[in-house]
Amino acid sequence: MSAIEKIVSNQKDGLSQVEKVILECENNNIEILTPDMSEYPSKLLEIDDYPAALYVQGQKDLLSWPLSISIVGTRKPLSSAVVATEALSRALASAGFSIVSGGALGIDTAAHIGALCNGGKTVCVLGCGINSDYLSSQKPLRAAVSKSGLLISELPPKTAPVKYTFPKRNRIIAALSLGTIVMDAGIKSGSLITAKAAMNYNRDVFATSPFEIGSSNEGCKQLLKDGAIKVSSAFDVVNEYLSTYAEYIDIENSVDLFLELSKINSRENLEDAGAGIESYKTQLSSGIVPKIKKLDHAEHDTGSLSKEAVDIFSAFSDKPLSVNELACIKKYPMGTLLGALTELQLNGFLQMLPNAKYFVK
Repeated sequence: MSAIEKIVSNQKDGLSQVEKVILECENNNIEILTPDMSEYPSKLLEIDDYPAALYVQGQKDLLSWPLSISIVGTRKPLSSAVVATEALSRALASAGFSIVSGGALGIDTAAHIGALCNGGKTVCVLGCGINSDYLSSQKPLRAAVSKSGLLISELPPKTAPVKYTFPKRNRIIAALSLGTIVMDAGIKSGSLITAKAAMNYNRDVFATSPFEIGSSNEGCKQLLKDGAIKVSSAFDVVNEYLSTYAEYIDIENSVDLFLELSKINSRENLEDAGAGIESYKTQLSSGIVPKIKKLDHAEHDTGSLSKEAVDIFSAFSDKPLSVNELACIKKYPMGTLLGALTELQLNGFLQMLPNAKYFVK
C-alpha cells in the first residue's frame, strides 16, 4: 500500500474509501501530497503536527514560494477594515508576497480578493475538504483561487467541516507563512489562534492598531501589548523582510506601500500615497462617490457569470450600492447575495469603494 493509500485509508472504510477519494481527486484536478514527497512544503515539516496529507488544487508551486505572509481577522469586520485589508493585500501582493488566508467571510475574503485583483499570488487554506458544500457563498472565491492561486486542505475532498477543523486549519496558515498579520479581531477571534501558532513556530506576528481600524479591535490591541509588530502601512511588513528576501521583493512595481491604513477613507490620503490604487485614484473625483457614466449593461459580457450574479449586476445603474441596498432590491438570501458580489468582483465587473459600497468598474 502506497503512502497516500495508508493516509487516506485511515479516514473511513479502508481501501474502498481510498479508491473513492483518489477517484474524486483525479476527477477534480486535486493532487495529494504526503511528507515523503519533494513537493510537500518544507515549512510545514518544521512543526510537530504537520498534516499527514495535503489535498491541493491550483498552482502548487506556490507551496515553495519563500515570501509568504498570512492575513487573518474576524468574519464580521468593520467596513473600514475590509477596505484596509484589500488595500494591504493588494500592496503586498504587488511587492511579491504570496497572501495566505483561510477563505472565510470577512477579512479572509478581503485578503484573497486584494491579491487576486492585482494579479498576485494567494493561497487559501480550507477548514473543510476541497469541493465541500460548506459556505456556498464562498464558492466563487474558492473557484477563482483554484485557477489563479492555490487551494489547500488536509481533509479529503467534499469533507464537511466540524468545529475543531478550523483551529487545526489555522496552524497550517501560520506555518506556511513568514509572519501573520491580524487585522480587525475581537478578543475571542479565531484569528488569535493563528497568531498564537505563529508565535509558537517562531514566525512573526503583526497587528493593526485598534485606533486605526476600529474600536472593536481588542484582539489586535492585546497582540500589540504582547509584542506584535505594529502595521500602519504595507511597508511596515515589507521592511521586516527587505534585507533577507530582497531578490523576491519588487519595490519598483509595488503599489501603495506607504498608504496609511488609518486614513484609507480619506480621498486626500489616497491621492498622496505614492502610486495609489489606480482605480481609486481615477474614480474618486468627488469625495468617496465616483462620477460614473450611465451604465449600459449591453457593454458587459456576463456570459461567464452565474444567473444570480447576472441578476444582481442588473440592479446597478449610475450610482454605488451597499449590500443592504442590494438586499432590498433583489430578494436573495444574504449568503447568495454575498457570493454573487464576490463573483462580480473577481470577474472585474464591480469594485468596492472605501465606504463599503459597490460600483461598476
